[in-house]
Amino acid sequence: SSVMMAVIYLSYWWCLKPFVSKKVLLIGLFTLSGGFIFGTSASCYEFGFQVFYTMASYYACYIIGIFFTIGLFFRIYQDIYVNKICFIAVAFLNFALGMQSLRETLILNIPLIISALYLLIRKTQNGKKVMFFSLAMAASNLLGIVFIHILEKFVPIKVHKIIDDLRIHTFDEIISVCIPKEKENLLKITGLNLNGLIQYDKTFLFVSIGVFISVFCVIVAIVAIILRKDKSLLALAVICNFISVLLVFTLGVFFFRNRPIYYFVWCLLTSFSLCYCINLLKRKKIIISIVCFCVFIAGIMNYYNNFYIDFKVNYKEKDEFYSELSEESLADGVQYVYLYDWDSAYPLYCYHKNRIKIGTFTISEKSGFVQPLPYLKCDNFFDEKNREKSYFIFSRATLTNLENTENFQVLLSKLKFVKEKNYQGNRFLESVRIYKAESDVIYRENTNT
Repeated sequence: SSVMMAVIYLSYWWCLKPFVSKKVLLIGLFTLSGGFIFGTSASCYEFGFQVFYTMASYYACYIIGIFFTIGLFFRIYQDIYVNKICFIAVAFLNFALGMQSLRETLILNIPLIISALYLLIRKTQNGKKVMFFSLAMAASNLLGIVFIHILEKFVPIKVHKIIDDLRIHTFDEIISVCIPKEKENLLKITGLNLNGLIQYDKTFLFVSIGVFISVFCVIVAIVAIILRKDKSLLALAVICNFISVLLVFTLGVFFFRNRPIYYFVWCLLTSFSLCYCINLLKRKKIIISIVCFCVFIAGIMNYYNNFYIDFKVNYKEKDEFYSELSEESLADGVQYVYLYDWDSAYPLYCYHKNRIKIGTFTISEKSGFVQPLPYLKCDNFFDEKNREKSYFIFSRATLTNLENTENFQVLLSKLKFVKEKNYQGNRFLESVRIYKAESDVIYRENTNT
């Protein structure tokens, strides 16, 4: 994770270095790191700091790909000489990210083509060159997508879809569910979610100032670019990332269910927007630099709240609880643990030291059979012969949400209550209930109804 974070900073530096002053670049870097922690919990599954840390091998790859590709786009636009090796490396990076999913296509390649098309329509110098480059990177990305699906037929690998329920939403769904959900996602990603900010107690004011300044800079940058019809490099970076955010929002409203972390490009947009605002107010650089410094200080305070309080205080109870649960399970002769709360599977997985097989599951509709999730899915998901060596664990919060559902009641009739364990935590589940499978069959492979 530390290596990936360093590469993110280096790729950002390489992207903008020839085009902005060192002061602007440093402020952009500060804002980039601050953008990942404003208004959220570092440990938060929905967003938090996981872009940099717990999922650094995943989302960080997209961020690095964006910075290197945009940096090369800028150099071609400005007629700066680029070594062929650099071009090949960025093309390969787009290819590799295409193998991972369609996400890079959505957040980078499509916005880049739209930006190049804008330059082409405005008949700017090198407009054709940047359009060719954008199409070449998109082709490389799509080639990666095709390649991995062909490879899947010959090599024993599994390609998991990141979009489980791709369909056109009905008008009622769009109005009553999708738009409110995307609004909530945007409030979380921008830090404007009051419930997220209020956790900071004494530093609430400082963190709030940082959040509102960063959002304000994004709005100012976008409005200024539109009014001035600006086609400078920083303007293109802002518009490209803004289009990415709009595309994620649009797809979330009309086609599939989004999560806040899918809007991670907002953090890049925040950084580029601040750099643009500083360049816009050249005579007032001192004032804007002081403001940015205040944003950075607010970010450091936020960092302290997240990492010191979250991990060293709140997580301590959770860690001890899962360590104890792991040892108790082993003492009870349990070799398989299945959890409905897949985010609770990670800490348990850390403590079992390869002595327990851990899987996560969902419950099929009506039939009440358990079905494996792709996250931490163990081989040979459930064997009826091992029922006495298996635990099924639910958090109390999950049980409250599921208690009135038909499929859960069917499953519950097939389970035998073993015990309940409790622990005290500030932001976390306070108890789990542990069950064993009765004689009835609870798992059938590929049962969807």
